[in-house]
Amino acid sequence: MVFVCSCYFALVFHALYQRYLYFEMKEPTDSAAYMQVAWSFLHWPPYTVTMQENLIHHFPLNFLGDQLMWTLALFSPLYLLPSPPVMFLITQVLIICTGAILLYRITSRRLSDPLLALLIATCYLFNPATFLSFADFGFRAETLFIPLTFAIFLFVEKGRPLCAGLALTAFLLTKHNAIPVAVLLGLYFMVFHREQRRFGLFCILAAAAYYVIGVDFVMSHLQENPTAHFKHFARFGNTPGAALMNMAAHPGQIVAMISAAKLNYFIRIVFPAGFLALLSPSFWICSSELLINAVLPEYHSIFCGWHWSLVVPFIFLGMVATMHWILKKSGSPPYLKYLFASILVFQLVLNISDIGGKILNDPENFYFREKNIDTQKLTEHLSSIDPSASVMASSQLLWFFSDRRHIYNARVKFHDEVDYIAILWPMNISDYGNIDKFLLEELQRDPAESKLNQFVVTVRDPNLVLLKHK
Repeated sequence: MVFVCSCYFALVFHALYQRYLYFEMKEPTDSAAYMQVAWSFLHWPPYTVTMQENLIHHFPLNFLGDQLMWTLALFSPLYLLPSPPVMFLITQVLIICTGAILLYRITSRRLSDPLLALLIATCYLFNPATFLSFADFGFRAETLFIPLTFAIFLFVEKGRPLCAGLALTAFLLTKHNAIPVAVLLGLYFMVFHREQRRFGLFCILAAAAYYVIGVDFVMSHLQENPTAHFKHFARFGNTPGAALMNMAAHPGQIVAMISAAKLNYFIRIVFPAGFLALLSPSFWICSSELLINAVLPEYHSIFCGWHWSLVVPFIFLGMVATMHWILKKSGSPPYLKYLFASILVFQLVLNISDIGGKILNDPENFYFREKNIDTQKLTEHLSSIDPSASVMASSQLLWFFSDRRHIYNARVKFHDEVDYIAILWPMNISDYGNIDKFLLEELQRDPAESKLNQFVVTVRDPNLVLLKHK
């Protein structure tokens, strides 16, 4: 298992580093905001972020007003190490590999077959839903859900309720999406594992308490949008209860939102061995997340793969539970294990081919690599900016500037109050156009009327322009 994880780490970290090196992080405002929040713990006040103006309008911007992600505090020590952005990439891959090791331990205990357990854990590593939950974005804190879910089940099975309770607490503190999943987790233990009903009751009570304290008190106090804590379902009602009743009364409106592309993606991540998961009650613990992905637009449900990070562990827990049940009922004949192994190998070959092609082909389309541009030189220019200065940066540069108090994008307005503006060329990349909206507008405006006149150029490179406030 260690060898498989080591190979996976080397392969995936290299892919992430290439994306970082050539300024190709997708949805950079999210991941850079997570990193800025982590940095804020070392430079009080905590949970302050300046890159989410489209979501949070209070000043100072408190990230908890949009997302309850307390576990971002755990990443703050990365800013005490050299090259923090690279440390975030390393940590991201380690999170995924930790999930593989925990899944291997669960599977080997249940199936009593280390080789089959190794195969299942490898399938997890190369499953599209696992890989695409972070691969295009560099760092997504939601992927913590994966190892924490496995840890809960492992500790429960080993009879260590205190450790399971701590894992559940971290699970809830990772993001408020975990609250309904924790309730369903509690019901699962109370109904299907009666010997664990006390832990199941703890899950439900912990989720309810966290909703009252975290959502009703903390988040509601900080958010301007009263539906921020259930924004994916706000179209169905003004309160979570009203939305839930509306969806229950009119399930057809949910079904109508499941497009062919969403259904194909779901089949892709469970085909073929994952279909076994659907037969296990443990898989349906993630029903609330499946519902979120059903109602989200295709871009968010498919491309924004982090929305599946709460589904991934239950695919494999359900698969293993179904295999265990079949083997137990049939007397565990060897041919069944060979059949399971054959299906898993087939799935693994498909996924490695798919993901391997992405890892190999994506860098060929990276603009700065394709044009053979020295990004190290660009990084040296960026490093010349005073660490205490405020900066408005084009979106591809947000990762580089996450370790400062005032870093802005131009999605909401043009920040003419900043000390510096950093612009990476070209800016016509479709993924970033909306984020750079007001900066692009000023660049296209008549030079005599542009707000850029308030700045003087300090660095002019074919691919980078730095401007300092006069």
